[in-house]
Amino acid sequence: MYDLWYTLGVAVIRPELLDAIKAAGPVYDLIDRYVIEVQKGEQTLRPKDPRAGLLEHNPTTNVRVAIAKFVKQFSPSAPPIGIYTAGRFCELVLLPNFASALPSSSSMKDVINLAHTAYDGAIGHGPQSTLPTFPAFLGLCMMDGNFVAAFKKPTTLLKQAVSEFGITIDPKNLEWQIANLFVKAQEFRQAVKLFMASDMTGWTSNTADQIFFWDGFTEHAIP
Repeated sequence: MYDLWYTLGVAVIRPELLDAIKAAGPVYDLIDRYVIEVQKGEQTLRPKDPRAGLLEHNPTTNVRVAIAKFVKQFSPSAPPIGIYTAGRFCELVLLPNFASALPSSSSMKDVINLAHTAYDGAIGHGPQSTLPTFPAFLGLCMMDGNFVAAFKKPTTLLKQAVSEFGITIDPKNLEWQIANLFVKAQEFRQAVKLFMASDMTGWTSNTADQIFFWDGFTEHAIP
């Protein structure tokens, strides 16, 4: 999961990562997938994921290698990239739109451009973070609304999670400063709404990529 957050964060900082992924020739075949859960003999049909699909061996592997090369050029401390992350980005860059009501302005490119604008505004004329974990922290902010909501009134749980990235909840901490400005930007809110809450996103019925437990969703995270 860390490599997914990291890749997403690097895309926020360097949107041209999406071009590198597209150039690698991603393939993602949409399908209808239905999941039935059986507990104590009772069957429950889970909501259908509008983005369910199948991956192909060579294209997915090519995307994995392309992401790995890009993030290593971004930082020598970038993590290895797994097939799950490659497959997820095959899906994301090929999905025409995340919101059916906005067919021409809700692609992954639109999401990342909004988030990049928010990031640029947060940096302003100040220094950028050199913390090796910071791209993953940005990526997590894009994917976990409960995590970000806790920024306003930090909890013990938030402090513990933030510390895992080597960040302290302190106005003098550079990464905490940047992250707070990032998540307060209107463009960030627009990006997250498209990415995580629109009708064509799989996260409205399934939550597996967050750091906090989302009741009603995370119970079903393991297929």
